[in-house]
Amino acid sequence: MKPLKILIIRNDKLGDFALALPTFQALKRSAPHVEIVALVPNYTAPIAELCPDIDRTLIDPGPKASLKEQFQLYKQLKTNAFDAVLCLFSTGRIATLLALAGVPNRIAPATKWAQLLFHHRIKQKRSQSILPEYQYNLNLIQPLFKTLNIALPIHKPTAPYLPIDPDQAARLKTGFCKQHVIPEHHHLIFIHPGSGGSASNLALHQYAELASLLGRHKQQGLRNNSIVITAGPGEEATAATLRHQLDNEISACVLHSTEGLQQFVGYLQICDLFISGSTGTLHLAAALNKANVGFYPNLTTASALRWQTVSDANKRLSFSPAVPGNDPNAMATLEMPKIAKTIIDAFLTAD
Repeated sequence: MKPLKILIIRNDKLGDFALALPTFQALKRSAPHVEIVALVPNYTAPIAELCPDIDRTLIDPGPKASLKEQFQLYKQLKTNAFDAVLCLFSTGRIATLLALAGVPNRIAPATKWAQLLFHHRIKQKRSQSILPEYQYNLNLIQPLFKTLNIALPIHKPTAPYLPIDPDQAARLKTGFCKQHVIPEHHHLIFIHPGSGGSASNLALHQYAELASLLGRHKQQGLRNNSIVITAGPGEEATAATLRHQLDNEISACVLHSTEGLQQFVGYLQICDLFISGSTGTLHLAAALNKANVGFYPNLTTASALRWQTVSDANKRLSFSPAVPGNDPNAMATLEMPKIAKTIIDAFLTAD
């Protein structure tokens, strides 16, 4: 009897895919005999390829792709002979291709008109944001197992969700510290000021103030810390500006991620604390179970609860302004000295 083959679809942004990693782990470790295939865009495919709980990936060319590319995806969906598909994020385009390809046991949240093309529609009311996004994803596993008559206890997912190689991390930190003239015993605080733009973020001067408060490692009782400002493609100028705003007392450098997401995940292995707005890089750091601090707007659909990171609970902090709305001016009301003290108490006091 051939093993079951399940397609899992999360084909939107990086942070959304990172929040689907617990679902992949729960599925694979509950039923290791099942082949798990992920449908992802090119952008997040490098992360899917790193995930030990994904057997194979298929590439979604995206909504703007040509008819020829859409037809190629249709053919892949048809010829793979999946036993079921769990669509964590559904669109009319994907729902139509799945239906045309005759994929059986199509399961998705009950949202928009696309739900009509799925066999099993699960009511979740995600827009109310009463659960974290990753929990909404996990809550779809039981209906999937019921549909496929899989009577197994569901594995409770635990971080990390991406592999960590301690030897590689040690070698990488040695080389990184040597390159940037950082004492190797320093703890590395990664600050990512860039943003995908889906949620309000701190202003650069706020990140500069926070970095200065956390990076003054000569303060009594604090660990020795160095600030690493991270920058993805197109974010180099932002990182350079932030570095320029820090005074010379702060041990700081800029890390440009130039060779893709897998290289960036490699560097995330050496960070001791990751700080950013609500963006994909924050969720990647959390997937490695790194201590993380996120800044979120006071908005129901973009809240710290809805987009909570997947790290252990004692390794995450979140801050939101008291002022509601997705307005950058609201983020300006956050007081960096108070926030810095909370971060220091949680993560940066000397052992």
